[in-house]
Amino acid sequence: MAVEMQKGYEYIQEEIERMLSYNFSDSFMRLEFDENENRQFNFDLDYVKTYLSKVKEQFPNNKFKLYIEYVMKENFILDTNKCKELEEIDNYLRDKYGMQLLIRAKKDFMNSYGFRMTLYANRQIDELADIIKNLKDEEGNELSPFEKFMFVYESVTDFIYNDEGEKLHFNSSHWIPVLNGDKIVCTGYSSLIEAICERIFDENEIKILGNSVDVYNSEGEYLGGHANNIIFINDPKYKIKGMFYLDSCWDSITKEDEDKAYAYCCIPLIDIHKNKKYKFKFRETYIEDLQKEYKKFFMTGEKKKSFFDKFKLFKFINEAFEMSSDRVSLQYFIDNYESLNNNGVVPIKAFVNSFYLIGAERGLEGEELKEFVSKRMNYSIARCKHIYDEGCISSLTSYIYKEDAKENKGR
Repeated sequence: MAVEMQKGYEYIQEEIERMLSYNFSDSFMRLEFDENENRQFNFDLDYVKTYLSKVKEQFPNNKFKLYIEYVMKENFILDTNKCKELEEIDNYLRDKYGMQLLIRAKKDFMNSYGFRMTLYANRQIDELADIIKNLKDEEGNELSPFEKFMFVYESVTDFIYNDEGEKLHFNSSHWIPVLNGDKIVCTGYSSLIEAICERIFDENEIKILGNSVDVYNSEGEYLGGHANNIIFINDPKYKIKGMFYLDSCWDSITKEDEDKAYAYCCIPLIDIHKNKKYKFKFRETYIEDLQKEYKKFFMTGEKKKSFFDKFKLFKFINEAFEMSSDRVSLQYFIDNYESLNNNGVVPIKAFVNSFYLIGAERGLEGEELKEFVSKRMNYSIARCKHIYDEGCISSLTSYIYKEDAKENKGR
């Protein structure tokens, strides 16, 4: 049972009494303090002490479990004075009551994690984001948005898929426990790449949304659900302005093979249904996110109104059948791809240059660097040709990489 601390102690007392009246064998109470809601008090150590002392006084023989959860205004913990206050609270709860302070981001409705593991994961992402933001090319120029993103993708795909067997994927499906352990599944990859990009990019450069699909084999047999991402890219250097499909899970290295192939990296949406091995059915995606990002990246003038009037029809149909009225399938974008102002591809030059930058950052140079780029390009192209039909518009599906040809080097 969750109770809002802002409503005052008398309200909490009533809720505890109501909970105890049920005589559950394993009762628990979660006290939530949401910084996003109107409040009379600040969430600090004195405030927590006061609440807990009243609970102890009113229920001296209580055997129910008590949790305290802080819901942040921000998506991430920052090393600020507020962070120091939270650390004081966490230390007090551990020393006095043997419990930890739980932290939940404002946009996360489901998951809360202990303060220490949350702070540890945030610091790791901060460190990686700072490194990528400050990278320079060999001429000392700042990297383009796509080039920076490729360093993010390289880092995330370095994680080796590792699930929890028959257990629920609590420790592997979100970036905070992923960075505190050795487990990761598709939702872990998806949330991790989103969290890193939020720290690095201006929202008009790159924006990543979580996405999910149902996966079937070529015979139509259902294989299960799968999480991935949709990425919006605006990179003037390579004239990229598009909305693409992204799957860092399926592009990650494996225990058996450390060679990576970027077969699902920034693939045009229309190409996804030309996969020879799998068929995808897109689940519902939040319409507000898709509308907002699509309008911002691609649409101007009257096109905004005419295109999104079609979404009102979807909303009407959903409401008529008492379905969710705030979601629409990404499939609609794919089915209407040709009419969208978004049918570009990521050019080969952008991939090649990015692989050169990644190899150079690893300390490679000369022939070793050329070999790294050649291997990465050829492996990615070969895998794309194995996965997709020839009719795909992605540059990687219809290209032969020749490292010794100047026009193909991309440099």
